[in-house]
Amino acid sequence: MRKERDMSMDAKIGFGERIAYTLGGGGVNINTAILGFLLTYYTMVLGISPGTASLVIGFSKVLDGVSDLIMGNIVDHTHTVRGKARPWLLRMVIPAAVATVAAFMVPTSWNTTAKVVYMFLTYNLSNTVFYTAMAVPFNSLNGYMTTNQKERGVNGGFVMIMNAITNAVVNATYLKMTRAFGGGDVYSPRGWTLTMIVYAVSVTIMVLICYLATRERASDIEEKTDTDKAQEPGIWKSVKSLVTNKYWLICIVAVLTVYILSALLSNSMVFFAQFVLGNVDYQAGLTISMSLALIPAAVISIVLMGKFGKRNMMLVGMSIFSLASLLPLLSMSPAMCTVSMAIKGAGLGLAASPCSSLVLDALTYGEWKNGFSNMGLGNAANTFSAKMGTSLGTIMLGGLLEAAGFISGASVQSETAISMITSIFVWVPFAFAAICVLVLSFYDLDKFYPQVEADLKAGKYAPGVRDSKA
Repeated sequence: MRKERDMSMDAKIGFGERIAYTLGGGGVNINTAILGFLLTYYTMVLGISPGTASLVIGFSKVLDGVSDLIMGNIVDHTHTVRGKARPWLLRMVIPAAVATVAAFMVPTSWNTTAKVVYMFLTYNLSNTVFYTAMAVPFNSLNGYMTTNQKERGVNGGFVMIMNAITNAVVNATYLKMTRAFGGGDVYSPRGWTLTMIVYAVSVTIMVLICYLATRERASDIEEKTDTDKAQEPGIWKSVKSLVTNKYWLICIVAVLTVYILSALLSNSMVFFAQFVLGNVDYQAGLTISMSLALIPAAVISIVLMGKFGKRNMMLVGMSIFSLASLLPLLSMSPAMCTVSMAIKGAGLGLAASPCSSLVLDALTYGEWKNGFSNMGLGNAANTFSAKMGTSLGTIMLGGLLEAAGFISGASVQSETAISMITSIFVWVPFAFAAICVLVLSFYDLDKFYPQVEADLKAGKYAPGVRDSKA
């Protein structure tokens, strides 16, 4: 006899549903990863200067961040029998896939101005519109599936492990695929387009599985009456509740620093492998070593975070990451850089499981503190910070390369440019990981979250809000 699915708001998530959610996260992550290749595509395939390319991406990220807030508010005001977040996965996954492929189909015969206009339009269509309308609901879904802190953390851990796997697969295959599809040329326009089609199909399948097999328990899945809708908090009340939630603010600052770090590190990896280590193929090995080390560390984190707390696991993980960033100073060899990446991966793995669910706990605290939920807007603002961090990191990378005299498409770079790439690979990760550790040291929600969860399950809120939903 088939076991009935637990639909209580603090339910333990079944294995099948957790795997489906994990696959959805992997699909969203693949889409994020391939959009992250656009700087390389623009500079090395199209020959656009790094300064111009980074400005297109950076300015678009600002628009993208604004669209996150809009989408978050839409999620908060979505009421269907399928939930608040899940319907958007179904609606947006195919448009997102088509638009992403279009972003890697810039006509090479056009002049630079026309190319830049096309780049701007397709980047925003793929990322600002369709990807946002898929990613913000997915990030909110973990909060709607259950209020159980441990279950959210385990979900987050599984997703981060899947992210490590998809990152390893994508980074190990994308240059090989562009070379194969491009007839031996790594930077062939045709090779890049066909490669992105393969990834887009994979994203579509994984996100659809997530939609079909997951359920929302901690959201209102019934249609609202006009009276109910009129009583919902407005946008400014929701924003005020966020900016007065210190735990949410800590998460936002931490996310911002991590994504600045991530954008600088991931986007510079190809340049570091080709111009510092002397072989572009080292890029795959560096990335894979980091991803593979992340997986067992993330598993360990899932086991330990219930005992030591989410914040503490993140503090340990990011401290390890920061210190490991300095190892290449001992020897700028492929072997030492690979060891450094592996240890950084282990640090990220320890921080991975609690990271994605930390903001959900902060938003649940906000519901307890204020008397209403804004899971969608809160997650959207979190995603906004992530994209702003990516934008700032991308702009910084392009600006630093431009200032150092980097020449797009050139097989040889100046010593100044190579020195800059080295600094971006070593010192920036150290600094931003250290900032993240400092910020997270002020987060102490883990100490009393069980009481928050128990009160909400009983229909109670913080003292001074109201005693019950009635």
